[in-house]
Amino acid sequence: MACIHADQVTPNFEVENCASLQIDQGSVLDIGYNPGSNFGVVSSNTSGNGNFRLTTSFTTGTVYVFPAGDFSDFNVNKGTTEYYTINPNSGTIFILPPGVTSYGNLILSPLLGSNLIMPNNSYTTINGNLINRGQNVRSWNTMSWPDVPRYGIVVAKTVYIKGNLDIQSGSFGWYQNGNVAQNVIVDGDVIIDPHAGIDDWDAGDINQNVSIGGSLINNSTGEALTAMSHSWCRLQQANVIFIGNNSALITSTVGTTMITSFNKVTVNKGNSQATTLTCNIGER
Repeated sequence: MACIHADQVTPNFEVENCASLQIDQGSVLDIGYNPGSNFGVVSSNTSGNGNFRLTTSFTTGTVYVFPAGDFSDFNVNKGTTEYYTINPNSGTIFILPPGVTSYGNLILSPLLGSNLIMPNNSYTTINGNLINRGQNVRSWNTMSWPDVPRYGIVVAKTVYIKGNLDIQSGSFGWYQNGNVAQNVIVDGDVIIDPHAGIDDWDAGDINQNVSIGGSLINNSTGEALTAMSHSWCRLQQANVIFIGNNSALITSTVGTTMITSFNKVTVNKGNSQATTLTCNIGER
């Protein structure tokens, strides 16, 4: 296991190579900041797959470099990749690699006030769940962030999640994409845990959409750390589209007075009257 220091800015301090790799369910391989590693073929274990973790430089604006290796079998069979940051400073930015377009489960773990940005590519597929694990609602995971020179011009993008969007902590949302489409498609549920949030921070963003095949479960708790960091479900610019042929809910499992704000809600649940969308949560 690699040891990460807060002042680490030099890559490849402990490079590892192998011809083949399996990460068993319940196990974690943390390679730290060693993008020069090569793991050959990362194959799925029939008993389940574990967690492959990596970080990047302490320096804000850095784009992650994914190590070499064929992770396709690991991803299709829902192995987990986790990106984390080592810089706790508020407003620091770290960008997922645009060349990686497929994951199994994906965990995003920004430290304190740092932010993780989705890759600036046109399409990313997540075969399992996208899980947010920022330390608090100041820890953002956003679809774009054009203020950073290395991010480049924002491209129209779609992030397709075959499982759930599970915001366990931190905030997920949209920031400074203007009129460039930034779409999230979730086959499963969107879940916002207590002390977490989903937000669209910039009033100038007018082309962002989230399509939900399951339910929207808002368990946020309403507290604010800063003017732009709240535990809530605020989608006042984004368009929310409920899709699929299964009945679904806009609900909470911990109460009915959570802060839930919408811009436009579209219900596209097929032609059967048996398929319903039930809202039993407060909205404002």
